[in-house]
Amino acid sequence: MRNIHCSNITIHGARRSIVIEGLPENPVQSLHLNDVHVISSGTGVQCSGVPSMTFENVIANPDAGAPVSLVNVRDFEVLRVRTEKPDPAQPVIRMERVQGAAVQSCSSVEGSPALLKLKGPENRGISLALNRTPKGMKEVAFVDGAVEDAAWRRI
Repeated sequence: MRNIHCSNITIHGARRSIVIEGLPENPVQSLHLNDVHVISSGTGVQCSGVPSMTFENVIANPDAGAPVSLVNVRDFEVLRVRTEKPDPAQPVIRMERVQGAAVQSCSSVEGSPALLKLKGPENRGISLALNRTPKGMKEVAFVDGAVEDAAWRRI
């Protein structure tokens, strides 16, 4: 599946808000989600095994887990993503095994530990620009072997 554009989506009360799982033999390519509002759901937006995707203007408010979780993705843009429901144990965006991502104009709210959490040493090529976090909050948390060189700030 490729070249898919979805916009103006509202989710309320779903067990799982959005789950996108690409298969190695048939990955989801060039998917663009725009103007998505997850009012409430059991879990946040989850994406794995996807090359070339964009999340733009996404508000996710899960009951559990990170609002946006990306695993084993590459060439990914995350633009204007936020939550209105902070969880002191979860970042707004969680990345694991991500290569080549842009995180731009995203924001976190008071009560979140960080905007972005990079997990593991396989992350690389993640650029950060124009993101907003409350005073004293980390923009990026590096855990389980993630290295600071994996993410860099664009001016």
